[in-house]
Amino acid sequence: WILFESVLFVVHSAFMSEELKQALEGFLTTHDQNVRQQCEKYIAGVLTSVQCVPQFMTLIIESPNEHIRQFAAVLLRKKIGKQWKNVSQENRQNIKQALLDRVLNEQHRQVRLAVAHLAAMVSKLALSEWPEFVPWLLQCTQSSEVAHREIAMILLFAVAEVSASSMIPHLSNLVHVYAKALKDDERTVRNATLRAIQSIMCAVPEKQMGVLMPLFSEVVQIVQNVVVVMSQPGDVSGLLDIGLHSFDILDDVAECPAKVVRDQIPALLATMLEIARNDKHHPALRERSCTFIIAVISDRPKLVSNNKEMLHSVVGLCLEILWQQYSVDIFDRDMVYDDEEDTVASPLQFGSNFLEGLSMALPDAAIFPLIYGWCKQHTLGGEGDARHRKAAMLALTLICRGCRDSMLNSVDEVMQMVDLCVQDGDPQVRQAVCIAVSDFAAALIPNINAHYDTILQYTVRFIEDPNEKVQEKACFILETTADSLNQQALINKCPDLLAKLSALVGSAQQTTKDVAISAVGTLAAGVGESFRAHAPQVLPGLLGFMEKQEEQVSTRARAAEAVGVIANSIGRDSFNQYAERTFDISLKCVEEEEYELSEHVFGLWANLSEVYGQDWLPHSQKTLKAIHHAITAFNPEEIDSGNPFSTKAGCEVLIQDDGDEEDEDDDGDGIGDTHLRIHRTVLEMKAAATHCIAAYAKNMREALYDQLQDLAMLIQPLLQYFFEDVRVNAVVGLKYLSLITYYKFQPEHEFDPKTDTDDTLHKSTRDTLNLLFTQYFALAFEDDSKEVVAAICESITDITKTVGPVALWELQDKWVEMTACLLQKQSCSQLEASDDEGDEDEDEHDHDQILIDSVAEMVDMVAKAFGSVFAKHWQSLFPHVEPYLSESRPPSDQYMALATYAEVAEALGDTITTFIPKMLPKATKRLKSAHGNIRSNAAYCVGALCCQVPLSARQYYAQIVPTLVQLAGDKEALNAADNAVAALARMILVDHEVLLKEAPQLVDLLVGSMPLKADYLEYERIWKTIIFLLQNAAPLFAEEQRMKKVMEAFVHTFFAKEAADEVKNGCASCLQSLIGQNQGLKTLLSSVLQAAPPGYSEAVKKFVFW
Repeated sequence: WILFESVLFVVHSAFMSEELKQALEGFLTTHDQNVRQQCEKYIAGVLTSVQCVPQFMTLIIESPNEHIRQFAAVLLRKKIGKQWKNVSQENRQNIKQALLDRVLNEQHRQVRLAVAHLAAMVSKLALSEWPEFVPWLLQCTQSSEVAHREIAMILLFAVAEVSASSMIPHLSNLVHVYAKALKDDERTVRNATLRAIQSIMCAVPEKQMGVLMPLFSEVVQIVQNVVVVMSQPGDVSGLLDIGLHSFDILDDVAECPAKVVRDQIPALLATMLEIARNDKHHPALRERSCTFIIAVISDRPKLVSNNKEMLHSVVGLCLEILWQQYSVDIFDRDMVYDDEEDTVASPLQFGSNFLEGLSMALPDAAIFPLIYGWCKQHTLGGEGDARHRKAAMLALTLICRGCRDSMLNSVDEVMQMVDLCVQDGDPQVRQAVCIAVSDFAAALIPNINAHYDTILQYTVRFIEDPNEKVQEKACFILETTADSLNQQALINKCPDLLAKLSALVGSAQQTTKDVAISAVGTLAAGVGESFRAHAPQVLPGLLGFMEKQEEQVSTRARAAEAVGVIANSIGRDSFNQYAERTFDISLKCVEEEEYELSEHVFGLWANLSEVYGQDWLPHSQKTLKAIHHAITAFNPEEIDSGNPFSTKAGCEVLIQDDGDEEDEDDDGDGIGDTHLRIHRTVLEMKAAATHCIAAYAKNMREALYDQLQDLAMLIQPLLQYFFEDVRVNAVVGLKYLSLITYYKFQPEHEFDPKTDTDDTLHKSTRDTLNLLFTQYFALAFEDDSKEVVAAICESITDITKTVGPVALWELQDKWVEMTACLLQKQSCSQLEASDDEGDEDEDEHDHDQILIDSVAEMVDMVAKAFGSVFAKHWQSLFPHVEPYLSESRPPSDQYMALATYAEVAEALGDTITTFIPKMLPKATKRLKSAHGNIRSNAAYCVGALCCQVPLSARQYYAQIVPTLVQLAGDKEALNAADNAVAALARMILVDHEVLLKEAPQLVDLLVGSMPLKADYLEYERIWKTIIFLLQNAAPLFAEEQRMKKVMEAFVHTFFAKEAADEVKNGCASCLQSLIGQNQGLKTLLSSVLQAAPPGYSEAVKKFVFW
């Protein structure tokens, strides 16, 4: 009977394996979506069953179809970690032996690689019970078969990836094995060896790095050899990969702080400089050299800033790359192609990244004089030619953020350089000016404000430029600066700009025409309601573009976008006459099923819902069918039907639906290419349709209540959609849909977290919000996109701001758990980035910053909503915020932590007392930071902390006050100077008796700070204190000289355009009261006005009457 049961089990397993084989074949070959979904469902079921391992192993060993064997190996590797416990000890031994046999005997390389990765995963699970594995591996490295030597190295790589600690005891032997393999006659073996070395390098403890240094020297030699060989004629196929893998190793090693590594860095930097400087070397290798240099400098800035020779070499290299001549458009997608048709950055691109990174990594004092001096020398100094002037404009553009403080102090001279290059005869120089002006207008506020009229004159001039590329870049000036330019100046220039843009639209080539149409929309957004006078001359033409099917789709799409922006700018009353025609044309556009056009029509509808609010409801009902279709429609015609294995839709779901390690770098197991190949325009259309639903819910609110359930069911599945932008918009859409119930069932009174115990929300609202937050919390842990998680945090912030603390009340502990996880960077999206931290690029850093900033803003808002009740949650979160203030953290982290300290302190009030001993000393220490923005936020933070609990803060005054006084004279970071004065003002307001008794000269500091230099919001805080002292501490102003300074401060404030009218009205009221009490002040004010420049007297008379 036992024998019969065993036979029956074997027969049953074989039958199920046959079914699985058919499901895999169907999944990989069919074009029928229903069949594919059925196959996918069956495969997913097997992956979760106890028979998962034996069934997939049967196919790996026995299937004659290499695609089936490969796919089965990949899928099993993903799931074996969870299923291994279901495998008997006897079967485990059989599986391990079968995997080794299959690795050695498999004829197809891709299958061999997939099985090798599976074997590596099994070694992670069972290495202690697999004593023959490591000897077998070492034996393979000595094999006469090339395939065996290669697979041994790939296995060493894979094992180190999944279980590096198991390799460390064998480190000495491995170094000898790797050193020999690096000299292997076969390139594939050498390449695999480099990857194996890289994987173990990342895991070696610092104290054992010396063991690996012989390999390090070998790798440096390989890089040098590859560079030389690739710069010579002949067959160099495959060499680039070896060179790039070598760079990967050097990047990882350079991050190690061990002394044995540090000693090698200077020589290695010199080698990299030589590689990057030689324009005969391959661009990809030059780019990696530049990337290496920047990474090292970012980690060890003093290594370069304290070595003048090295600093000059690095800066000289950056500028040399910028002024070299290139045949391509210097600002378009400036790419070159290697022999294997992979795109890499051109020298201009990586040179630009190099200089920008340098300006971020090194102190202004080290780098700014060198670069600025060179730019000045080759523009105003007249040295060099057009190439150098182009490079000068590019260089100033690239450092305007990293060296912002120094650039702010040099704005006038910078604009002189710009003015000289505006008239240059070389179109590339003029293009560089366009880009420079765009960046300056956005980055150098407020000092650039005085040059707004000049910038607009340049824009008009460049739109008329004879060179089309210059015209195009001129349109970009408007697109990037309209929001920051002075609105009145923009209004004054609007007719002229519009005429020039209209001429471009009518005569330019396709790309420039499209950019010009977008610029029209940007101009409308910049001037706002003032565009009403120009709408009749613009809207008919744009609607005509939308309507004409013979026009390019991109032009019609840009026109639809511009119409929506214009409608939003001029308002419903002015747009009404175009509304019906716009709506009819837009419906017809969507019926054409042109994805790019539909995407922008959805954006148009979103704008119109904002213009018309709930009155858009009748029109919205007619659009929902098209939106529903765009969100739900599957597009089989967009699937690449080439290789059935590498292009099947849905395969990504099967492969990624696990909790195991990512295989982003699986070295050709074949699945790196397996993804749903839908054209990006389709995905962007889906994202736009989802955004449109969000806009409808936001703008029509409770009017959409009847459609709420249908719309929520439409959006809900998109939280799991593979395209990031779709998920982001789904998160936002569900936020606004959930708020519909809140607007529908408004609570009778606001919830007070201090006193209320009963829920004030309607049951429907409560259920909706709890469900939404539960989904948000889970998604924040699980989603691999920082943008999606940031959208979740922003949505929680918005809901809390709208609904109040009651929104999170029932789930506040879950919220704290999620927030603590994000602050510790333990969510999936953050862990994936940290696992690959060595390769983190600038975009990844930006995404990380966006996420952590959104987390901080969420904490700020929840704290503000909860008030002093938030103290218990701050007790849990504070330990996770505190590390961001460490000096070793990036400036952006410190900046964020200081802001959060300040916001939480203001929310908690005097309940912040218990945290003062930890928070205030750290914030005070940052007042002396080398970074201006950190000093600025530290001043704001110190002021916020001290004014909440002055009694607790007094013991720190001796350290705080002198530091703030010193900071108030900061000439580099003007924001920090204004914030320091404002911090003292706040402290004096709540504790003036103590502070002014010890330091009455602080009054002179407050009064002498006018006019403010950068942070104009601080006018209100500073004047609130000055006025308080004038009214309540009159003896402080008994001296006529001090009162004269007060009058001068009043006059400066009335003249300052940046000071708000509310501040000026408060000043006027105080001044008139003082004059009423003391007529002698009228004479003093008159004498101050007589000595003031022209215009000051008129500014005072607008607010003060005496």
